[in-house]
Amino acid sequence: MEREKEGLEEIYKAFDSFKEKHGNDWKAIHKEALKWYKQFPESNPISSSKHYSWMDERGIYFPSDISGPNYGQYRYDVLHPVTKKVCKEPASGWRYPEKK
Repeated sequence: MEREKEGLEEIYKAFDSFKEKHGNDWKAIHKEALKWYKQFPESNPISSSKHYSWMDERGIYFPSDISGPNYGQYRYDVLHPVTKKVCKEPASGWRYPEKK
């Protein structure tokens, strides 16, 4: 059985209050989240989630790269949706199989 990460309830409550205060001003919410996380010492479980400082209409997230965790696992061409040129592939290949 998977246990919920410590501090998540507090993080969600904080982001709810940021959203209530700033509406859809995602940059303001991000700035407020960064400030909020600073109050916790590294020993607090909330500190291990401080990279989750972004929010949009879908919820809380952290931006991560799209490279694959296993070097060279998924290699294929991806066309840019506007220019239709091949996008530069990450050094370790893509994170997901081509169908995704």
